[in-house]
Amino acid sequence: MGLACVVLFASLALAASQSVTAIPVLGYHQIDAPDNSWFSLPLSNFTQQMDAVVSLGYTTISPEQYVAWLNGNSAGLPAKPILITFDDGIANAYPATDVLVARNLRAVMYAVSGFANNPDGFFSDWDQLTLMKSRGWYFQMHAGALGHYTMNYSCYTFYSCRIGSETAAEYETRITNDIVNGQQELFEHNLISGPSITYALPFDDWGQYRSDTVVTTVLPAVLRNRFSVIFNQDYGYQPGSNRRYRFEIHSDTTMAMFLTGLTDSRFGNPNAPTPYTTVPFSTTLPPTTTTTTTAPYTAIPVLLYHQMNSASIYSVTTALFTQHMARLAALGYSTITPQQYVQWLQGNTAGLPARPIMITFDDNIANANAATAVL
Repeated sequence: MGLACVVLFASLALAASQSVTAIPVLGYHQIDAPDNSWFSLPLSNFTQQMDAVVSLGYTTISPEQYVAWLNGNSAGLPAKPILITFDDGIANAYPATDVLVARNLRAVMYAVSGFANNPDGFFSDWDQLTLMKSRGWYFQMHAGALGHYTMNYSCYTFYSCRIGSETAAEYETRITNDIVNGQQELFEHNLISGPSITYALPFDDWGQYRSDTVVTTVLPAVLRNRFSVIFNQDYGYQPGSNRRYRFEIHSDTTMAMFLTGLTDSRFGNPNAPTPYTTVPFSTTLPPTTTTTTTAPYTAIPVLLYHQMNSASIYSVTTALFTQHMARLAALGYSTITPQQYVQWLQGNTAGLPARPIMITFDDNIANANAATAVL
């Protein structure tokens, strides 16, 4: 091939990437779920959809390429880029891997560290997530140890509700700690090499279904200070400079709906988002270059338990509690006292271990004594 041809092809590729005016973003959860969940679809449907993606000339890109495009940098973009994402790290998403690999496609998994820490057969453990990365998956942040768990029936998400009489500062600290610790765990398992730059908020719940202005003010501020892009689905979509639309695929998504969804006008990039240089709440990013536990840690997780080995929703088994504590020990955490925690909040870190944590139980229930031997 002559030099002129090389230059011509390079020029055509550059022109194609510079003409990208929209990037579809697809969202999935499960494949072949045994309960036929609305968030799942048959592997055959997923295969047909990926065949359509390929036949239409799309090429998958990374989260970093997507954010670069939003900021006006199209260097290296294919002519028809697409971002394929999955949420939650559910084990039955793994069969999508063979379909993707066979078509030279890659997807992003928005992982929940709490689910990986407590695999129950439904969620992937760290080993399976690591295997997925080795087979081409990208990883980004979805929630930390607590951020995707059910709290109660009036508010089923961790990030979008204040607990009890939490002040705005206490609420901000709680959700910030969960995000920081979740990213730290993804980093320590080599699933990300630095802070996650994109984010998918669990249930797309910004607090818009309730009337708590603290949540609707604090949560967006915390998230926009940490993530360049926050993906929204139809049922929670709220336009904003760093909020981007994601087409979520469900069991009732027909091929006609899928093909139409690929051309949704909300995938366009009207303007590069303005960087957020000031926000009303102070936050810090987790370490991005080392896994050492000797440097001062910037957040202290606080865990809450109630009972052991009862049928209550507030109870855990000794076996599960043992797994929790073993994982904390493996990650290098050391427990601290309430006094140390309060001193840390006031800026006094004297005597704190490298990775402090506070483990709490409520109500003085007798069966909680089973935790003593584990601790």
